[in-house]
Formats: sequence, C-alpha cells, structure tokens
Amino acid sequence: MKPPRRILVVKMSSIGDVLMATPVARALREAFPQAHLTWAIDRRCADVVEGNPYLDDLLVTQRDSWQLVDLLSYWTQTRRHPAFDWTIDLHGLARSALVTLASRAPVRVGLANAREGSRLAYNRVVQPPPTAVHRVDFYAAALEEIGIPVPHREMLLPCGPEHAAAARALLTEAAPGPGPLVALSLTAGRMQKCWLVERFAALADRLIARHGCRVVVLGSAADRPYVQRMQAAMEQQAADLSGRIDLKVAAEVLRACALFVSADTGPMHIAAAMKTPTVALFGPTEPEYYGPYGTVHTIIRHHCRCAPHWRRPVCQERECMRAITVEEVEAAAVALLARASAPQQ
Repeated sequence: MKPPRRILVVKMSSIGDVLMATPVARALREAFPQAHLTWAIDRRCADVVEGNPYLDDLLVTQRDSWQLVDLLSYWTQTRRHPAFDWTIDLHGLARSALVTLASRAPVRVGLANAREGSRLAYNRVVQPPPTAVHRVDFYAAALEEIGIPVPHREMLLPCGPEHAAAARALLTEAAPGPGPLVALSLTAGRMQKCWLVERFAALADRLIARHGCRVVVLGSAADRPYVQRMQAAMEQQAADLSGRIDLKVAAEVLRACALFVSADTGPMHIAAAMKTPTVALFGPTEPEYYGPYGTVHTIIRHHCRCAPHWRRPVCQERECMRAITVEEVEAAAVALLARASAPQQ
C-alpha cells in the first residue's frame, strides 16, 4: 500500500477500550513520522487521548441518542475534515462505519468480527487473533496484520503538571497522613459486574484499622449514593472524591496511590496505565481479554455461569461477585502493598 499522508483511527468509546487501543497511535507515528494522524472519539471519552503526543488532531463526535439525526452527525462531522488516505476502524459498529465511509479514505481497514453491518464499510478486513488475547494485544495484532509493528504496548493517558498539582492538593485535603493510599471504585458499567457496597465498606474498615491505610473512593457524581451507603456502613472514615475531579486528575490520584481495588471498569484500566497495582474483582467478563494490563496486578474471579454471555446474564443475584469474600480481597490487597513497599533488588 502507498504510505499514507493522512490517517484516521476510529476508536470512539469506552474509556477502557480507548485506553487499550492507545499503543496503536505510537506505532503509527513511528511507522509514518510525517503523516497527519487523527483519532475519532466520542466527546465523553475525549480526555483519554487529548494531549497524546503521537496525535495531530482529534475528530470528536457527540452521541446523544440513536435517532437518525444523531447518527448522521457522525457523517457530517467527519466530512468537515479533509479526506484521509487510510482509515483504521478499531470500533467495529454502525456509527464507526459511518465515520469510516465519510473519511473518503481509499484504504479502509476494519476487523473481521465487526458488528452491525460495519464490515460493509471496509475494503481491507483483518482477522482478529485466533486465541484469547488481551484487548491491548488484540488491537496491536490488528495493526500488525497490515504490516505495522507494535513493539511498545504501554497504554498512554497523557496528563499535565496541572493535573498532578490538583491531585496532590486534593489528597492533602481529603486524605492527610502517612499511611499507604488506597483508592476504591464501587461501580461498573453494568450491575452484574459490581461487587457489594457493604463488602467494600468492610474492606475499607480493615485496610484502615488493621493496615494503617488511607482510603479514597473515586467515581462520578452518579456514584455518590453508593459511596454514601458505603460510608454509612463503615466504622472508619473514607474520603469521597466522587464527582469532584475530571478524568486526568483522577488518573493522577491513581498514580499517587499504592493500591487500587475495583471491578471491571474504566478506572481499572486508568490505574493500569498509571502503573498502580490493582486488585481487580471479576465476575461475568473475561479477565484474559479485559483485565488490568501488566504484571503488577491481582485478579480475583470465581466460576461464573453467565460467562461468556454476560450481557444477558442467566442469574440475577450476581452469584459470581457475591462469591468474592472480603477476606480474600483483603489478603490480595495486603500482598500487593507488601510487594510495593519491599526494597528493590
């Protein structure tokens, strides 16, 4: 294929999935240092790639509903940009297909397992890896299928000194003291992936009382009722940061933490990108694909009869998440804290 002058990468959501695709940007920049590289993304996830040093531009879309006028906005927003030479659709849904077609690129690459008829937008289809691989490696493999090596697999969430300063100020106010800082995230995108709030409360109490930790809770403003339930069930005190900080400040808070505990959710991938040791609580989703990327994490998962059809669970009581005990999460957390504080050889 002719070397491209303008490349569009389409990966629009979610926060975790976009993060796991970010090594693609570096690989494309290293392969084509003179190309103009644009990333198409939903507005609510744009902070993930805003400021990425390997990108020249963002194509930011707005998804308000699934009405025809909103879907057509993907087309019109893309057409405002000059035509691209290559478009690489890593999203694989109808709306990303609209962006791909509207890009006017003569080379339109997409995944063979794309859904919602989006394969019709591609003139070069790449096969996903035949065996189970993490999504970071999955997206890298898609690029390597078209001859572009991806030697660096580190996820990148670019933050500035102002975000680090805001995180330091917030933690000084909300969680003063000398103990190791532990962050919790109570919710996930779907209820069947959530651990019980009361167990988070018991875990936080133990980390504070037994191990001298400082505990902060991250989340959106919509998570505040869950945090309030957790605080009401606690004997100790945990700081509530939900709804108080944006994504990049949250990333710097996680960078400052000694440990993060959460279910399968976007902040879990942010913590992994920040190299923060994580105890990840998994139920119906597959950690082989979606677990925290790297070797400094611990995954806890019990048998789940809903997997792999987790979007339509056969149980309504979160059996697999209820099977995860406070004791085993505490043990995993303490082990990671001890490993982090051990002197390096």
